[in-house]
Amino acid sequence: MKTVLLFTENYEKSLNELIENDGQVTQKLTDSVFVANLPEDLKLDVLKYSSEKLEFELDELSNSMIQSWSDIENKQKTLVNRDVKEFHGPDNLIDVIKSTIDAAFTQKWDGRIYFFKGDQYVKLSEDGSYVETEYPKSIKENWPGLPPSFQKGVDAVLMRDNEKIYMFKGDQYIRYSEVSKGIDEGYPKKIAGHWPDDLPVSFKKGIDAAFTGKWDGRIYFFKDEQYVRLSEDGLHVDAGYPKSIKENWPGLPETFQEGIDTVLMRDNNKIYMFKGDQYIRYSAVPKGIDEGYPKPVASNWLKYMKEIAFSFSKKPDPDSSGIQTSVAINNTGKVIEVHQSKGGDKLWCRTGQAYQMDVQWNASTYYDKGTTPSVCMNDKGTMVEVHKAQSWDELWCHVGQTDGDIIRWGASNKYDSGILPSIAMDDKNWCVEVHSSQGAATGLWYRLGVVNEKKKKIDWLFSNAKKYGKGYRPRIAMNNKGVVVEVHNNEVTHNTLWYTVGILDRKNNTIRWGNHIKFGNGGTQPSVALTDDGFVVEVHNSESKGTLWRHVGKVNVNDKTIEWSGSRYFDDGQAPSVACTSNSSMVIETHQAEISPVLWYSTSLIIARECYLIDPGNWMQATMDTIGKYTLREIAIPGSHDAGMYKRNGGTTFGKDCNTLTQTLSIGGQLANGSRYFDIRPVIHDDQYYTGHYTKALDMTWQGANGESIADIIKEVNGFTSKRKELIILNLSHDYNTDVGNTSYRKFNEEEWTGLFGQLSKINGLLHSEANDLTHIKLNDLIADGSKVIIVIEGLNKSKLGKYYQKGFFTSCEFNVYNQYADTNSVSQMMVNQIKKMKENPSAYFLLSWTLTQSDGEAAGCFLFPNVDSILDLAKTANANLYRAFHQVSSSLYPNIVYIDKFDSPLALSLAMYINAFKSMVSV
Repeated sequence: MKTVLLFTENYEKSLNELIENDGQVTQKLTDSVFVANLPEDLKLDVLKYSSEKLEFELDELSNSMIQSWSDIENKQKTLVNRDVKEFHGPDNLIDVIKSTIDAAFTQKWDGRIYFFKGDQYVKLSEDGSYVETEYPKSIKENWPGLPPSFQKGVDAVLMRDNEKIYMFKGDQYIRYSEVSKGIDEGYPKKIAGHWPDDLPVSFKKGIDAAFTGKWDGRIYFFKDEQYVRLSEDGLHVDAGYPKSIKENWPGLPETFQEGIDTVLMRDNNKIYMFKGDQYIRYSAVPKGIDEGYPKPVASNWLKYMKEIAFSFSKKPDPDSSGIQTSVAINNTGKVIEVHQSKGGDKLWCRTGQAYQMDVQWNASTYYDKGTTPSVCMNDKGTMVEVHKAQSWDELWCHVGQTDGDIIRWGASNKYDSGILPSIAMDDKNWCVEVHSSQGAATGLWYRLGVVNEKKKKIDWLFSNAKKYGKGYRPRIAMNNKGVVVEVHNNEVTHNTLWYTVGILDRKNNTIRWGNHIKFGNGGTQPSVALTDDGFVVEVHNSESKGTLWRHVGKVNVNDKTIEWSGSRYFDDGQAPSVACTSNSSMVIETHQAEISPVLWYSTSLIIARECYLIDPGNWMQATMDTIGKYTLREIAIPGSHDAGMYKRNGGTTFGKDCNTLTQTLSIGGQLANGSRYFDIRPVIHDDQYYTGHYTKALDMTWQGANGESIADIIKEVNGFTSKRKELIILNLSHDYNTDVGNTSYRKFNEEEWTGLFGQLSKINGLLHSEANDLTHIKLNDLIADGSKVIIVIEGLNKSKLGKYYQKGFFTSCEFNVYNQYADTNSVSQMMVNQIKKMKENPSAYFLLSWTLTQSDGEAAGCFLFPNVDSILDLAKTANANLYRAFHQVSSSLYPNIVYIDKFDSPLALSLAMYINAFKSMVSV
């Protein structure tokens, strides 16, 4: 599709014309000017009512809107119009996998594929198209009983025909007969002595890759440039082995001939070999590798289903009372919501406009009487509403049209008998209605119709509804490709979830339904939304009510099935409704509070997750082509709060692990996981320099502990920079001399600072610069000739830095960071606080402090009571919610530093890379 700015003197006719030519309006600026996506091959001269050329005089508003649209920052103003399909994002919306694949195997009983890399692993979907949503996972935490060396990563994995799983690490291996019960007794064992005695010596020292051949049931081991095949009983190496990989696996690229990383045999009898970031495939080994190979691993194996993450729910202003809500949204960001009055039978509607991941609502207006309303809307602003009569099991419908913020409804028309109706519509005005039988019957029924906009009525295509199954409370969605998805509860207990996929047959005025298929782990009151590319969002109540859960999925049109992700909790409440833009950009859900008749809503972007096959320790260099042209102000980097506190090196009586430790890895470990900004808090203890974490207690004594020594930090930084070209920032603050008694801790004097500077000057690659503001220097210019380290000292002016000034050491004037933490142990309060500050300080070099702070009671009681949260416990909670920050980012509003406790994974790097990828895409 191509994006164009078009002019028109008749917006409604232009809109209809675009839809007929498979185009769509992505942003309406005024009645005369709009932005549209058009097919690449569509010639604009076929359009009668729209033109790229301005052939009439525009009003002042239109001229102003064009100017705003041309500014690339304002172009991203309405987030539903952001083309996020190419953005990469995880729970944390981006997963950073370190380098390539270590090991792989196909599970015998379900054909699922597993990939292992470092201390993580992933599982693919049933058809191998996607990585399952909840992955990657920790090997240590999900493969019980593994020895420590195996927890850090495995060399090869083999599943034999006996369905036992073997993992190899170095010269040892373990076996699982049943993973949940841990490794089998007596393991680990040496490869030598337990696998064939005639294995070559090099194979006994370690296996690179292994698989079981489907055609012969034989086990194949690979080591360096050789491989072996075992006998049928597995007790011997077959005669003639080892053999050369190069000479017996024809067509392999040269790098593969020297050895492979892992090998996989799928249920399709094809063999896949992996090396670095590429892989090849054999359909028949003697014929050589298949045409078109090698291919990249990331884009062909490590794909994720699109994801959503609902923002915090809010009450719609200016009114929020009601029950039985239903919502719809179109690609222009127009939102329509309908609901029933609390304790009554009046029906109300309201419009809204999506803006900056929120909705600007208008007041609700009364439009009819009835119960259980359902609404849909297409890109032309045409909408259909259906409901049940207030007293009888009669079904009624309205057709309406948006007129600015007002809805012009047509007359209410009875169209059938039944209960619990639901309606969906496409951009060509075809609509599908479903409902349940009235009374004790359990039938599910559907109707097809075409909306007549002029008469504001539906022309139904058959006189009586058609039955398509049994069930209760159906909900329907359809897209512009003729795909229909329906969800419902089971007919008796109403507590299991079912779906069916249908294909609209316009020629025969029918829907070709697939099978009714059970999915999920149970629930009630499901609702469903569907995009034009087949992405599905489903929301429902838990069986016990009170909590709301969601699935996402992908429609397989050929077999009329949906590949679902796992169910995830997203809020408390009941009776949810969900809708999405057909262009796969935004989702909105509305629901009723779990107890009171109050309505709430939340939104989400639809984002494609992806694994990046890079080393987090080398992420700047790996993405330099993308981010090198930007200044530090124009990119995001990950940062570590109180970075030296991963262990205690002495401290006070009440300074314990639970109230002083903020990290689980050393500075070197955090560097390896992607952190580049470090909060260093120097203290003097026994005349030595350490990091520290100290607080003045209520009794006026100082309590806390020392962390990593400055000497160790210097060694780790130098070891890291010797092998890489990365930028590191050390920010020094909270300095204390603790050798003067714990009622008299004081700041460093000049002599003590000079002593610290002397030690830190031994760091290699210190940046020398006379720039007034280092954040305005491009990354390319900073690290063009190797790694650089910037040391910033808070609270000192340049005269205090003496000879070290601008030779690696700088004041806050040259590197001024906005750093204001929320000072709360509430994750919701912290998130609101930090996002609010980011929005209020758009021009600042902004540090997003995604950290939680212990209350005084928690700090004093955590070492006495095990159920009291430690700092690291709070960090787990904060980090688990970091994905929510993704939805607050735009091309002009983003943090420069993503700052967390417990920096022991590439989690914060995920958000930083998301921001950087987003900015680079916008600038193209």
